[in-house]
Amino acid sequence: MVFDDFYFFSKVVENSSYSKASEYLNVPKSLLSRRVSELENKLGVQLIHRSTRSFKLTPAGLDLYKKITAPIKALEDSQREMIDFQKELIGTIRLTAPEDLSRFFLIDIISRFMDLNPKIKFDVYSTGRKVDFYKEPIDLGLRVGKLSDSSLISKKLGEIKNIIVASPKLLLKYKKIETFDDLATLPIIGFGELGKVKDWVLYNEHEYVHFKTDYLITTNVMDGIIKCAIDGLGVALLPSILVQKSLESGELTHIFKSYVTPGVPVHFVMPNKKMPARVRQFIDFAAHDLQKHFQ
Repeated sequence: MVFDDFYFFSKVVENSSYSKASEYLNVPKSLLSRRVSELENKLGVQLIHRSTRSFKLTPAGLDLYKKITAPIKALEDSQREMIDFQKELIGTIRLTAPEDLSRFFLIDIISRFMDLNPKIKFDVYSTGRKVDFYKEPIDLGLRVGKLSDSSLISKKLGEIKNIIVASPKLLLKYKKIETFDDLATLPIIGFGELGKVKDWVLYNEHEYVHFKTDYLITTNVMDGIIKCAIDGLGVALLPSILVQKSLESGELTHIFKSYVTPGVPVHFVMPNKKMPARVRQFIDFAAHDLQKHFQ
């Protein structure tokens, strides 16, 4: 049984017409009709009700179409990827992302991607605002938090969780830090704007903790919180991915290690339209790197 017969049948169904499928595939209408008829003869069932007024699948035709749709799409995607892989990528990728993630991760990934693809350019728009993909010329976005726009295509990269950190020199000043009551005696750095700071909500395998205290310093700049924590001005609750290097260098120490904040999802999002090869390949390249951080 020839694969082309199933392929032609699927395209006739998707276009709801032999004429439209003929135009889509750029093959004669008579060829499509003959190949579908041959498929029916081989299977021993009628797949399409033939009428000059309407196009309608038989129950057997509908069942066959449902079964072959996914394999055909997978083969089409593979073929397109192989063609794209052999082409030299060229053009501009317009990307939006939160400022902190752009600075800490994306710029490095973009740099390595451009080394591999010297004719690619990037237009990076760092913002916490959710841009409208259908009104603004954006190819791809990196979003943190629950997705609300169901019209977008998304690829989940993982989750961000916050941990409690402090500098070694600050911890030397306090002999005992074993409970959250002990923690409340230390200076705390909070993330927020104009004094509006959310309480810390953390959990481990045994309990949830709602930690509320006065803050010595509050700021809405993540770099500022990290710098204050490293300088020993206070304890901070920070995304683990943003302080990993500081933990490895010894500038910061992870305390209350069994406690983390609930995970916040991170996605690549893109408009629901045909995607250029350069964007598809960058998503695959970046996702492989980012998924290691957002576990």
